[in-house]
Amino acid sequence: MVTHWLLTRRLALAQRLLETNDHNMELVASAAGFSSSVSFRQHFSTAFSISPTAYRKQFRQNDSR
Repeated sequence: MVTHWLLTRRLALAQRLLETNDHNMELVASAAGFSSSVSFRQHFSTAFSISPTAYRKQFRQNDSR
């Protein structure tokens, strides 16, 4: 259960980072505590059914309206 809690926290931080800056995926992954950008992309896509890049693009489109 601690693993799930930690993953949830890391993904929430990654969402905020994707929403608030233009850092590349490697930097977002590292800042959110993932061991690699590949691991980050897999976890993010599984949790939210969207890739981190697509999430950022969709958030920015919705935010600009």
